[in-house]
Amino acid sequence: MRLIEQRRRERETVCAFRNRKTDYRKHVKAFYLANGLAYISCNVKDYNDVIDSYSVKGYEWPNADFVRYIEDNATYIPIEYPIVLDICGGGFSDKQKATIEHSLREYYKLKLGEMQDDLAETRKKSWFLLIWGLILLGILMAGLYFAMPAMVREVLMIGLWFCLWEGLNVVLFERRETVAQKSYIAQMERMVINFSEVFVDEPMDTKEADKSVEELISEERALCK
Repeated sequence: MRLIEQRRRERETVCAFRNRKTDYRKHVKAFYLANGLAYISCNVKDYNDVIDSYSVKGYEWPNADFVRYIEDNATYIPIEYPIVLDICGGGFSDKQKATIEHSLREYYKLKLGEMQDDLAETRKKSWFLLIWGLILLGILMAGLYFAMPAMVREVLMIGLWFCLWEGLNVVLFERRETVAQKSYIAQMERMVINFSEVFVDEPMDTKEADKSVEELISEERALCK
């Protein structure tokens, strides 16, 4: 009886975990969002918490742990919300603040350029598959009027189906994923960077938030009209 009761309790526990749900959007809103902006706050002790200690002057590179922290948080932020990064502590000089902001901008510009190259490669790949698919289709159509060995026809059919399915995969999935990733990187590249000595859980007021959003995306918004 004791074993039966234990098994029953285990099944109920597993069932409870499987059926467990949470209001994801509610948690994201409470944790990150306010006045049309998303906030990521972080505590740092010194300059090298943000800038990698291996960096040389003029070619500063963000600390990998710092980048991981802000990107782990950013994954939960909807793409329609501009990000405000609040760096707390560190006692930075004005020059260090400018260097930190510049290095983060340059880092994400490089990432953005990488995603642009990936999109260009995806476009080339889709055109390549389309052209070869049309060529193979044309050869197969010509085979209806001319004698063509069955083995050759089968090979051409395999090639045609490969171009078709791989092309659909590139257009419907691979490109969509790359576009989403590019948008995420652009969101990071355009984030507002604030510095404060201590963390204060107080978002920008509505007017200040609206002004920051306009400054962030004014150029990009013009391209979307």
